[in-house]
Parts: sequence; structure tokens; C-alpha cells
Amino acid sequence: MVVNIWGSWCGPCREEAPVLSQISAAPAAQGVRFWGIDTHDTDQAALAFEHEYGIAYPSLADPNGSLTAALAAYVPVDAVPSTLVVDATGHIADRFIGRVDAATLTRMIDVARSETARKSSALSAVHHARG
Repeated sequence: MVVNIWGSWCGPCREEAPVLSQISAAPAAQGVRFWGIDTHDTDQAALAFEHEYGIAYPSLADPNGSLTAALAAYVPVDAVPSTLVVDATGHIADRFIGRVDAATLTRMIDVARSETARKSSALSAVHHARG
């Protein structure tokens, strides 16, 4: 899963939005869920942003920053934009603070997938050994 913290008022968010839109819709992203957290924004501004940049994945409204604050162990609360990649086991596999580019985000997703596959393979081997 990819979680992107953004705001319509954020210049770097506007720069990275086309990248997130493109990657989230790409066949290579199949099986990867994208979520946004729209922080310190109005519903009208957020909807206009999503429409302008073709953001088709869901975003959670965070008008007072409480959702973003809940992630403070992973990203500073004022670090907008920020992107987290969560692996299949629910752990934060990687993070990027600032405007993420296509190559970096693709690498983050690929690393999380391969790490999840490696862990799954190792657990399967342990399970079979105990069998």
C-alpha cells in the first residue's frame, strides 16, 4: 500500500500529483492500493485538486492534521508531501519525505514487494520444516 500525505495548497504536492496518478493507474501497480491523506485543506479545494490531477484513488480528509499527527513516528507532521509504502504484513517498508519522483516511488514499491515475498518464502520454509 502507498500512503501519500498531501494538501492542495502544497506546491511540491502539485508537482508530484501527476506521478502518483500515473503510477497508481499503471499495470505494474496491480495489487498495490493507493491512499491519500489530505491535510489542512477544505473539501472543495481537495476535490478540485483530485480532479485537476486525475487522482482516482481515495483520500482521507484530515482538516485538523490529526491523522498526520498519528503518523509522527514515521514522518514529521509538517513534512508535506510525504509518502509511505506499507508492505503486505502491515509494516512501513519505506518512506519518502518531500516530492517523490516516479523512479523513486517505483523502486520503493518494488523493494517492498520483494521484501514481502522474501519474508513469505522464509515463513513458508519454517512452516514446512515444522510440518
